[in-house]
Amino acid sequence: PEGGFGYIATRDGTTLSANVILPGPADQGPYPTVVEYSGYQPSDPDSAVLAQLYTTMGFAYVGVNMRGTGCSGGSYQFFETVQNLDGYDAIETVAAQPWVLDNQVGMVGVSYPGISQLFVAATQPPSLNSITPLSVLDDSFRGTLYPGGILNTGFAVTWTQERVDEAKPYGQAWTKARADAGDTVCADNQKLRLQNPDLVQTIDENPYYPQELGDSLAPITFVDKIEVPVFIAGAWQDEQVGGHFPAMLDKFTSSPHLYVTMMNGLHTESLTPMVLGRYFEFLDLYVSKKVPSLTPLNTIAPLVGSAIWGVDTFAPFEDRFAGPHVHARFGESSKVLIVGHHDTVFPIGALAERPFAIRAGKATGPGVFDMKAGIVLAIHALSLLDNVDGVELLITADEEVGSNASRALIEERALACGALLVMEPSADGGALKTARKGTGTFEVLVHGRAAHAGLEPEKGINSLVAAAQLITRIATFGDPDKGTTVTPTVAAAGTADNVVPALTKVRVDARVNVAGEKERVEHLMATLSSDVPGVGVEVSGGLDRPPMQESASTSLFAVAQSAAASAGLAAVIGVAVGGGSDGNFT
Repeated sequence: PEGGFGYIATRDGTTLSANVILPGPADQGPYPTVVEYSGYQPSDPDSAVLAQLYTTMGFAYVGVNMRGTGCSGGSYQFFETVQNLDGYDAIETVAAQPWVLDNQVGMVGVSYPGISQLFVAATQPPSLNSITPLSVLDDSFRGTLYPGGILNTGFAVTWTQERVDEAKPYGQAWTKARADAGDTVCADNQKLRLQNPDLVQTIDENPYYPQELGDSLAPITFVDKIEVPVFIAGAWQDEQVGGHFPAMLDKFTSSPHLYVTMMNGLHTESLTPMVLGRYFEFLDLYVSKKVPSLTPLNTIAPLVGSAIWGVDTFAPFEDRFAGPHVHARFGESSKVLIVGHHDTVFPIGALAERPFAIRAGKATGPGVFDMKAGIVLAIHALSLLDNVDGVELLITADEEVGSNASRALIEERALACGALLVMEPSADGGALKTARKGTGTFEVLVHGRAAHAGLEPEKGINSLVAAAQLITRIATFGDPDKGTTVTPTVAAAGTADNVVPALTKVRVDARVNVAGEKERVEHLMATLSSDVPGVGVEVSGGLDRPPMQESASTSLFAVAQSAAASAGLAAVIGVAVGGGSDGNFT
């Protein structure tokens, strides 16, 4: 489906329940897509909390239940061959959807859905482009079930019994709710569960290593078949799957790129901030196929911290791939800094759709106006000068996403030079921009509680309804007389048509022109609360670019007017505009 709950048919006709969550409308894709595959409940629309982490980062998320679990058909057996082939079929089916970027997908998940990636990737689905197994094992029998030859009744046997119980008819409570609500496929799929083998009995019958069965359940024996990039992380003291996974690292001989993080700690250590940053860099690089950027992750950091680590504040994620910034100094002195940026708002693929072209003396293509033309003009102007001593040229790589990695450098060089020219495009008629509003973006997370919209909507807390009320309030925060605008611009809510939305995200654009308005708007946003009982509200972001007052450009504008007159050009006009630039904080 193009968002929501549905089923994937495998090669033998078995149907696997799947939940699709897109980061936006299907027709605004394609989106980089990740698949989580396990016997837990990844396809349960009410359990898609971690899925929101991926969709917020711009990924489409697909949760698929293994056969014999959830609402999927078939009987359940721990990583039997047909279950691994089901994973192959699920990958190929998902990748074939029109909303999937380049018709290729990655796999995600921790522990069970992490281990499943190793089994599925070894079947070599053509449309799988990468895997990210976290907190995994190298040998189910010897590493986890019988570590050191001792039966692991503390975790392994208990975990197996839980899987047996959940694979029984309606063993996962959410499936009964779906069936009762009219999902006949889910109901029919429960009928085969009585054929499930007793996996605990299988353990009892195999006190010694069964070569054929044991090898088939030991990733160390087959990870050499994995031919896609791999990001793997785990802890030496993992109390659940054990800390023996490093023994198989040298077996990934067919993977073109292997990224490994090993650390002290427990089972969930693979989700710590240190790993999470590298993890999303990997997904950006191999699934999104773009230069990694952790700016979105920093935006949702409070949500991530409270949901995963139980804290709201921690060091920001470092954008290691920001750049390169191009910085050239001419001569020994520093008098004038010329600033531009080479990043663009246009997505990957835009150049293929609108190739750069010059027709009748006019250049067209993505980013030509903002701001490739400015860069070309700056370089051309410098080439015409007999003496460029005292000039610095700085072309940054992250202006469109907030200048987080370049701001300190811009401020430092602007202060050293004393004069700054920003090569953003001119206003109408070639007017110079002499004043700008302060700009910023807020993100509002409205937390409710999920519930089935048909069976028990009264048990839910509708975050979308609460967000709608907040949006109308936020829209009143502007002050036209002072040039202040506060505009809700983007909203996303819910996981499925039949589920009361537990989370709604709202982006708000804010622009101010006069002193005091920044503090007023930030205070109003920070103190937002909902009148809907049980709703929680989190606000992040702010006005990070202060206003560029006209007084800051007065002397340089006079120089520009004089230079235009000396060159015989038309009189230069100065205008104030609402958009921000790197000139705002210099």
